[in-house]
Amino acid sequence: MALFYHLERLPEGDYTIKSISDELGYVYSTTQVLLNEMAADCSMINKEAVLFTPQKQVRCPLNGIAYDRYFAFLVHQGVPYQCLLYLLEHPQNDLQTFCHSHYVSIASCMRHLQPLAEYTQQFGITFNRSQLSMKGDERLIRITLFNLVWAVSKGSEPLFQHFQSGELTTTLATLSQEIPLGRDYVGTKEIHLFVEITYLRIKHGFYVEDDPRYDAIFSKESQLPLDALEQFFPVSKDQLYAEYRFLQFMQYYAPTYIGNDDPRLPMIQQYLAEKNPLSTILLSFESFWEKTVIRGDTAILKKNPDIHGNLHNVLVCYYIFPQKIPTLFNLLVYFQQSTSIHYEYLHQQITRFFTRFSKRSGFEWLQGCQSCLIDLFTWLTLAYFESTGQQQPLIVSLIMESNQLFRQGITQRLNDLSFVKLVPFSIHDVAEYDFLVCSSALLLPKDNSLPYFVFNFFSKNTDYTALYRTLRKQHQRKNISYRLQTGRPASAKKID
Repeated sequence: MALFYHLERLPEGDYTIKSISDELGYVYSTTQVLLNEMAADCSMINKEAVLFTPQKQVRCPLNGIAYDRYFAFLVHQGVPYQCLLYLLEHPQNDLQTFCHSHYVSIASCMRHLQPLAEYTQQFGITFNRSQLSMKGDERLIRITLFNLVWAVSKGSEPLFQHFQSGELTTTLATLSQEIPLGRDYVGTKEIHLFVEITYLRIKHGFYVEDDPRYDAIFSKESQLPLDALEQFFPVSKDQLYAEYRFLQFMQYYAPTYIGNDDPRLPMIQQYLAEKNPLSTILLSFESFWEKTVIRGDTAILKKNPDIHGNLHNVLVCYYIFPQKIPTLFNLLVYFQQSTSIHYEYLHQQITRFFTRFSKRSGFEWLQGCQSCLIDLFTWLTLAYFESTGQQQPLIVSLIMESNQLFRQGITQRLNDLSFVKLVPFSIHDVAEYDFLVCSSALLLPKDNSLPYFVFNFFSKNTDYTALYRTLRKQHQRKNISYRLQTGRPASAKKID
């Protein structure tokens, strides 16, 4: 994928294999083998895609195939994903049978499946590679299978075509108050995939068990008669009831509320009004927010019903499963990237809240899932936190030559940043500035205490991206201090 990524970013034209291998630092023969494999893959994805010219040069860009499509193709063809599909369709077969039918060696499969075994283990699921079987809570097994299949193919496999969409959609329409995702185009596809996985697992004798913890959080009345599911899941009454209750739980599985105008919120608000352990946590969090996170910011949950609904959904998941559970959140690469100053501050404050609250009598269960809840609460309140009290711009001043040829580009870029207020530099007004941008540290005032960035026009240190990131961090620091009214000045240091 590193090679494909490199090719996508090359200017349009034809390139020799040697030039590509030299740029990447690869051995020529290795680059040639990789390009030949890539060419074969591309022809399978799109017969019109041509990687090599008649002169055996590489043509860029690759027509008809984007990075994400090629990535999905490789993952789809990989041993782990193919094993998951095989496990769903033929749970009675073992790895040896799979290898024989897919022309793969057992040793190779065992090696490729090791990361999957380690991934499932963190959720209390044992993945037996030799037997191609999963053992553990059947509910978590199904959620794990759903997440992995959805991440790769969005359920577009021929394997998941047991139900007529019309019949299932009609049934789910009566359940729209129970499963709000049924009102959404993509949400309906997610439901279809989950129901397909449920059907396949039930078909092969894998059932979920009822959980008494459901009683504290589920609405007592349902829009869907229990027997409406019988045509899809032909099981005993007791088993059907457990499946039905698990289906109810799945409406809370993800933070699906995306705005205060979401038509589903009145329904969830009714649940939130009921007194239960989860509402106790949320009310305490609201009070903590007002006193500690943003002082004086009252009724965050009442003002933001979407945040209220999403935090409630998250709590439901971990109330039922007070441990680390499989979620799409865990799979998103985005959340593993570097975080902002705002995120770090908010994460620290929410950690304080859960560390204290989990020691209360009756809420010890929070300790088993505390780190997960802290992460999710932080992400789900971050956008609101960043947008609140952001009226304070970052006061920036330039210290550089009075030459329009020098200043024109950087001045225009700074003026384009909505969170920056660019002001002329005066040695008498330094105390009014938040940040300095200079063309040399030698030009800084004596005993300067302000943070600054050197933008040297006589070297390669003219990175606008680095400057933007630095200004954004300084702006976030300023607004955190402003909201909390600490009055602490930013620490003085050179930033580059």
